[in-house]
Amino acid sequence: MITGDVAHHPCQLAHLDWSFADSDPKAAALTRSRVFAEWADPAILVIGTHFAAPTAGRIVRDGAAFRFAV
Repeated sequence: MITGDVAHHPCQLAHLDWSFADSDPKAAALTRSRVFAEWADPAILVIGTHFAAPTAGRIVRDGAAFRFAV
């Protein structure tokens, strides 16, 4: 899965409410939460298009949030 503009930095997995130019920050945080949960549960390979290298990894649950595991 390619993150596109859902996340611009891996820190947004831990801080779903951190906004980088989202036009609707609340909706963006809810979208990140929903999408990351969908991607974490089946361990889908994720490419963070805006992430610094390494850009390929998996999203894993980390308490109430998530993290990027390479």
